[in-house]
Amino acid sequence: MPCADCGRMMYRCPDSLGEGLSRCQPCRRANPAPKWQKIRRERAAVPVTEWPGRASPADRGYGHLHRAARLHALSIYQPDDPCARCGEALGTDTSRIHLDHTDDREGYLGLSHRRCNLAAAAALTNGTAFTPKVRYAPRDRTCERCLVEYKASYGGQRFCGRPCAIAYQKETAPPKPKGRRAAISYTRTCSECPSGFITIYPNKMTCSTECSRARQGRTSRDGKRARYVPVSVKVKARTCIDCAAAFVAFNPRRGHVCDRCQKRRSHQAWRRNKRERERLGGGGQGHDDLEQSTTSTLALHVPLSPLDVAGSAPDPDRTPSVALRATRTLR
Repeated sequence: MPCADCGRMMYRCPDSLGEGLSRCQPCRRANPAPKWQKIRRERAAVPVTEWPGRASPADRGYGHLHRAARLHALSIYQPDDPCARCGEALGTDTSRIHLDHTDDREGYLGLSHRRCNLAAAAALTNGTAFTPKVRYAPRDRTCERCLVEYKASYGGQRFCGRPCAIAYQKETAPPKPKGRRAAISYTRTCSECPSGFITIYPNKMTCSTECSRARQGRTSRDGKRARYVPVSVKVKARTCIDCAAAFVAFNPRRGHVCDRCQKRRSHQAWRRNKRERERLGGGGQGHDDLEQSTTSTLALHVPLSPLDVAGSAPDPDRTPSVALRATRTLR
């Protein structure tokens, strides 16, 4: 767009004045702009088409006359009236109803949905054809409970409203059983005694408390036998290496020694350990006598310090403390 003073070409933005009024920045610095009142008068003389984004609602066709016509149309319309674009019912929400213009904006089509009016305007601006999106064509149906005619809003609708649907479900629902449900009885034979019994528990195996305890003891013993002697393959016949007697080994890890020889070996080992203790600590002494003798022996054999060797008096507290430490070590 050329400058109004010097004729230099400049960029035109949405806030610029019309052609013949806008000036470039150097001209505005040389000659300051007139008062705002004069600018408003000059701007009012420019046609609306030359003001991008500056048109008022009245200039775009939504002035007080349009609002008055919409209010008059809403005052006489019915919720069942069809939309001027898609043909569906307008509904009761007046905030979603527009007074639709024709495509040439010379008149009105009538009341239409807000979504239909905006979609048609977008299609006209983009140069495409408007295709109304009809979700479901309302159909006249009869309620299955109250027999009142209504317009269905979806294909599977059977009732005129939610109250009728809830009441129909309550009326046609099967009756609920009152009281406690009857128990199922089972006929069983006791696993411990040959008597039969009747019970309501499907997993019960015994007829009384005594039989139940007997079954618990039997299964416990059977379990132990199964743990320690799982199969007869693990029971092996062996020959004792001491007495050459044959015996049965229930434990696969047991050695080739019978029970009698094993006891004899244990007794011999105990006697051997006892003789060794007597040889080290003195014959026939108990534990306390052995401890006292060991303490006194260690106390007598404690080496002297360099001061004791030089001829000074020995420390009386040194020997008992060393003996005490030696006793604590032996324990």
